[in-house]
Amino acid sequence: MYRKNDDPRVVRSREWIHEALLQLIEHTKLEEITIQSLVQKAGVSRSTFYRNYDSVEAVLHDMIDVKVNIFILQLDQASYDKDDFPLSLMSSAIAYWTKEYRLIDALTHSDKMHWLADKLYEYTKTEMTHQDIFEDLEEMEAHYIKRMGHSMLLTLLLEWIKHGRKESNEQLIAVMKRFLYMLT
Repeated sequence: MYRKNDDPRVVRSREWIHEALLQLIEHTKLEEITIQSLVQKAGVSRSTFYRNYDSVEAVLHDMIDVKVNIFILQLDQASYDKDDFPLSLMSSAIAYWTKEYRLIDALTHSDKMHWLADKLYEYTKTEMTHQDIFEDLEEMEAHYIKRMGHSMLLTLLLEWIKHGRKESNEQLIAVMKRFLYMLT
């Protein structure tokens, strides 16, 4: 578990802890990272850590929440054409998440990508219900379509990470576009 606090000093400490965890995960399995090694890398005290987090895993959950919340804000501020909604949404998602490749990479190497999947699914269940794109669908249909959409996104990102992040955003969007048009 982690605790939210908007005090600028707390936010800065959390950012240092996030960055330290990303650096450590590059070379160490998540379950092998100790709080001591994390606070040492972050340059914060153990008491600062425990004021914000209960465990190393809680830091990763916090990072996911922060990034998903920023992503959701961007989606909410964008306007989408109903006829081109899937591609527009996926293009925005690909552009955002490829910039956050370090988190995707950390989740992939830690075998925790399902944490991001669960958080995205939680969003689609609650927040995307107001999207008029889903208004003509039954609840069951909307559920499956939302689940498939974020599964496609996560699969694309996982493959991109596995292939060394060689493809550009434009190439990934072109692949998604081709796939979506093949379905129609």
